[in-house]
Amino acid sequence: MSTVIPPKPQSKSAVVVNFKANERVKTISDFPKLPAELKLLIFLQKSTFIFSLALITSALTIFGLTVRIPQAWDLEYKKLKTLQRQERQLIATNEIERKKLIQQTETQSNNLVYPQPEHALFLSISPTTDNRELTTQESKPATTMSVGNDSPLAY
Repeated sequence: MSTVIPPKPQSKSAVVVNFKANERVKTISDFPKLPAELKLLIFLQKSTFIFSLALITSALTIFGLTVRIPQAWDLEYKKLKTLQRQERQLIATNEIERKKLIQQTETQSNNLVYPQPEHALFLSISPTTDNRELTTQESKPATTMSVGNDSPLAY
């Protein structure tokens, strides 16, 4: 059951090749070798393309940084000015509070006496204890704390 299809009208650009059953198709070999000058020009074209892309990328990066850095500097400068203003306000508040405190102490305590060298207290160093006494005291387990020691615990 074979059907015969009538041939289509061929356009002028169509090429019809009739193959026989046992005939091999010829393969086209590699492209013909290009001359050295043409290879050099192709290489130059590719390399300048890559170089121009790198230049464009670096130019855009530098342009972006020249826009972004001043904006960041402006923001940080505003923060600095705010901190300086707050510091001045804190210093002024501190000085006002100090002045109030000085005035308050002057009005409340006129009976205060400035320290005189004759009224100074001098403490003597406690005598050193024998090493045997220290080792015997340390070797005993401490069950209760005794407060009535002869030497003071602290000054």
